[in-house]
Amino acid sequence: MRRLKAQAEAKAEAIDPGAAGEVKVAELYHRHAKWLGSALRRRFGADLAEDLVQETYARIARYPAGSVFEHPQALLLRIAQNLAKDQIRSRKGARLVSLSPEIQSEWDKPAYADQFESVLLKQIVLSLPKPYRDVFIMSRFVGLSYEEIAQLCGLSIKTVEWRMSKAMSLCAKGIRGQGGP
Repeated sequence: MRRLKAQAEAKAEAIDPGAAGEVKVAELYHRHAKWLGSALRRRFGADLAEDLVQETYARIARYPAGSVFEHPQALLLRIAQNLAKDQIRSRKGARLVSLSPEIQSEWDKPAYADQFESVLLKQIVLSLPKPYRDVFIMSRFVGLSYEEIAQLCGLSIKTVEWRMSKAMSLCAKGIRGQGGP
């Protein structure tokens, strides 16, 4: 019984194409805009969140006619996060202009502990075996996707995933002090 109810809710959650084969962006907006705005405000501050919500729905409107969204919240959040990453990259690490007061106060604190952690992380990452280190740096610091890393290195995506998993495991061991990589 629960499974049938969950399936019915999942189907109700899916956004189907309109009568003319177009994605019902308005319906998607009415169902999820408030939730998306709230999630983005907590993460990026009010000003940036409003821009991200608007741009997210502009991107959704470009999806091909007949698109069906089985998990619309996950899709919307992923699009918004990618847009935020793009903005951060375009500013090349510059501080976001519209940080909330709580985030701004954290940002302005002296970074003594952060400096220690940064040096520790740098030492740990540099001590990783080269194949793991390369994948870790390309993913975490350059911001490439696993697919992009696989193409650049001539590897399969599964190999990239495995190397990243191993690199993270070795970094965690190093941070816990259980012996370096």
